[in-house]
Parts: sequence; C-alpha cells; structure tokens
Amino acid sequence: MIKEARRQMTPDVINRVVKPDYSRCVAIVTAAGQREMIKPGLLAVLSPITISLIFKYLGELTGQELLGPKAVCSFLMFTTATGILMALFLNNGGGAWDNTKKYC
Repeated sequence: MIKEARRQMTPDVINRVVKPDYSRCVAIVTAAGQREMIKPGLLAVLSPITISLIFKYLGELTGQELLGPKAVCSFLMFTTATGILMALFLNNGGGAWDNTKKYC
C-alpha cells in the first residue's frame, strides 16, 4: 500500500491536476483483507468437525455412541452464546468510541 501511494505521488496529483487511482489502493487493501480472513474462516469451519471426530472416537472407546453429537451441540451452543455477548460488548464499545470522537 505504501509503495502504491508513493508511486501515485506525482506533481500532478499533489497539485490536484490529476486524481489519484483510488481503485488500485482499494484493490490492494481488499486482497490483503481477504487473504487475512482465510485462517479465521478455516478455524470456524474445521473446529466443529474436529471436535465431532475426536469425541466420536472417545465415545466409541467408552461405549457412549452419542458423545460426538453431544459435544458438537454443546460447542455450538457455547460459541453462539459467546458470539452474542461479544457482539453486545463490541457494539457498546464502538458506540462509546464514536461518541468520544464526536465529543473531542
């Protein structure tokens, strides 16, 4: 991003004769953002599958055939409740930061 901004800093752009290429900067940031979201996305998809397989195997060893589905169900309920609480906290925190910004 810095290289692109420096590349676009020509005398014409500085003197406002020519507009900078905003779309190139947006494309760079979008591609980087999508690349950074691969690991969290895989974590969200693979966590329930991994827990299901681990507890299914443990359930077969201990004679509890429903241990895998029970573990996945409790995992999903816990993560949903945690997600709701995080959404509430972050929403209030964001509102507080916005009000502080407007106050300053």
